[in-house]
Amino acid sequence: MYEPLPKAVVVGLLLNPNVPNADPDTTAAQAVARGLGLQTHVPSASGDQEIDDAFSTLVQLKTDALLLISDPFFQSQRDRFARLAARYSLPTIYNLASTSQPVAL
Repeated sequence: MYEPLPKAVVVGLLLNPNVPNADPDTTAAQAVARGLGLQTHVPSASGDQEIDDAFSTLVQLKTDALLLISDPFFQSQRDRFARLAARYSLPTIYNLASTSQPVAL
């Protein structure tokens, strides 16, 4: 994410707190972000309204990009994420389970 957005300073890391790997994955992503000199905001979401609220909050916090910490629920919501990323013009990267290829908007 860093090279395509060289002016990025603040990155959002959205996680589902109900997933067992959420904490270790988020900790690892935060460590990478710190190593790149990036600040992070880490909202959590486990439902539709929380996803919408997280995007709104990240935009208010002037987040430059968003990384989704992948889980089955988030994968089922990929259309919602694409719509919100487009609505808020927030570059977002996540993994699609069906292709195992990263997708960025």
